[in-house]
Amino acid sequence: MASWHRVGPYESVALREAKAESARKKLQKKYPNIRPVILKGRVIAHGWWGQAWCQNLERYADFMPHIEQGRSYVRYGAVLDLQIARGLITAVVQGSRERPYKIQIHVDRMAPADWRLLRQGCRGRLDSLESLLAGELPKPLTDLFQRQGQGLFPLADEIHFECTCPEGEGLCKHLLAVLYGVGARLDESPELLFLLRQVDPLELVQSAADAPEQAPGEAVAETAPAFRAGAARRRRPVKAAGTSEAAPLRRRRIVVPPAPQPAAAVEATQAKKRRPAAETPKGPPSPTEKVVALIQRSAQGIDTATLQRRTGLSVAVIRAAVYTALRKGLIRRVGWGLYKGA
Repeated sequence: MASWHRVGPYESVALREAKAESARKKLQKKYPNIRPVILKGRVIAHGWWGQAWCQNLERYADFMPHIEQGRSYVRYGAVLDLQIARGLITAVVQGSRERPYKIQIHVDRMAPADWRLLRQGCRGRLDSLESLLAGELPKPLTDLFQRQGQGLFPLADEIHFECTCPEGEGLCKHLLAVLYGVGARLDESPELLFLLRQVDPLELVQSAADAPEQAPGEAVAETAPAFRAGAARRRRPVKAAGTSEAAPLRRRRIVVPPAPQPAAAVEATQAKKRRPAAETPKGPPSPTEKVVALIQRSAQGIDTATLQRRTGLSVAVIRAAVYTALRKGLIRRVGWGLYKGA
């Protein structure tokens, strides 16, 4: 017997876009820090990382009846907010009802053994963090990153999701819109994929500085585990109200006071500090030093576009410099794409 689904009234693309824009402005008044997904044209992802993310999703297209609707939702701006943290994607999506739906997607941390094999495969094959984030990778590395089951992109059973919509079990169109929205977001910030899988991209560059021990094909056995329908599962409905912005994880640093020193030792230390240090010739500043200097001199904060204009560096180089400076605590993020001195 054929099954019938209730279909709502037809809405044109222009009407859906206007509806999404109205909902986005309304949400932004209440939560100014929302990060909507707004595409330029119909192409969801242009860069290698975003395209690879979308290709990974489409490996399971046979088990996703709403995949075209998900693409349509993200194209007309229904993803009102999308935030990516460690192992967590949170989002707000405007559906057919007046009230938007809240979504949480948990992505498992990459298995340590798989990450170790990925680092081994990168030895001697990466030039820099900039080229990694720009997606300028040789073919053996792109195959390695996309290797199903052992690459950087998650399998279906490593993704666990929840949506407040009434559509029942399985991947709804709102969840798929968010997953495609991640692909668009990786065009802007590829480092978010490493944050999502809870690994450090700098380790791949450090591994690349070593001499290659073996080819990636030898480092990792070819595996292609079949996707099991229904493996990705829902959790309990989202109860949190308000913005989907996830609070960053922070570690407390325990400061141990130094043991008291004799007066003579203290005087000797102070005299040594007062002694003028020998001047050593300095070379030209590195890209990270240039970026940090500009950010620290800015009282109101400085964005990526301004950094690119003032330094003449490429977007990939600036992203890598900002990532390194954030990791070292030299600067801090005060808004999306806006940075100030720490």
